[in-house]
Amino acid sequence: MHFVRKVNALNYNAKALARTDTSGNLLWKRLCDYAGFDNYFYDIIATPDGGFIACGRTEYYDFPAGISQANLYIVKTNYMGLLTQPAAAFSYEPQGANEIQFTNLSLYAYPDSTDGGYYIWDFGDGSPPYLCGQGYAPCTGNTLTHQYATPGTYTATLTAIVCSDTSTVQALIDTESAGGTVGTAENSPSRVLGRSGVVGVMVYPNPAQNTLQFTVSAPLHCCPMSEVETSIALYSLTGQLVLQTTLVSTGSTTATGSTTAGSASKTISVAHLPAGLYVCKWQQAAGGASGCVKVAVVR
Repeated sequence: MHFVRKVNALNYNAKALARTDTSGNLLWKRLCDYAGFDNYFYDIIATPDGGFIACGRTEYYDFPAGISQANLYIVKTNYMGLLTQPAAAFSYEPQGANEIQFTNLSLYAYPDSTDGGYYIWDFGDGSPPYLCGQGYAPCTGNTLTHQYATPGTYTATLTAIVCSDTSTVQALIDTESAGGTVGTAENSPSRVLGRSGVVGVMVYPNPAQNTLQFTVSAPLHCCPMSEVETSIALYSLTGQLVLQTTLVSTGSTTATGSTTAGSASKTISVAHLPAGLYVCKWQQAAGGASGCVKVAVVR
């Protein structure tokens, strides 16, 4: 990673981050320019998630008027020098004869960019996953179809990966029912869209230091007057199970007869875990919804 000094069109200094390969070839350059000010980077460090934190300042001088101004700042980027993380999303539409058309609606994966990311499609029927993007075949458009051998319900999964940043969404698909969309709302908790609605699992704070709180929200109009059990497991990036717990939320019926979603929360200690990245996976009982979210532990 390098700092780059550039003079912008107003003759002020602009700051930039640039990344090269081991041969010195430029992979990308990101310009950070606060117009009307001189901009400087002073230091940069790599973060456990593969990104970078840079610090610097902006400054402005108007000598005739005797005016000066300076601001300090900290910039956190991912591995590509961007401020965003991948956000997996897709829609699905049955085409008849057990064929489903999938449309990739994901954001911030950049599969066609140098140093970009890639996608993993798992159609839930035991067929080989389909991968496209950096390191794999190019992604040709956003739409693809998959032929299931028999009618039924399948869990389709899309994972968007940029370096160590991962986003996963799943949908419970019925080949003989209506289509749907999953994962389109940005900055929402890991969730799944299925026959019964949306299941939300929030994990916070993230990054965590000493404790993690898990909150499970049962979907609307699901399982009235019954318990919804969700198992939660935390894995290291090598696949080792380091924590496991279970949450039970209960639906209830109001006086008007409508179903309200219950929720459950639990706080567990992560003070004994080494700093680093972990994958939190959650699964509803009886073959229900599931999903995963990346969790960082810092010290």
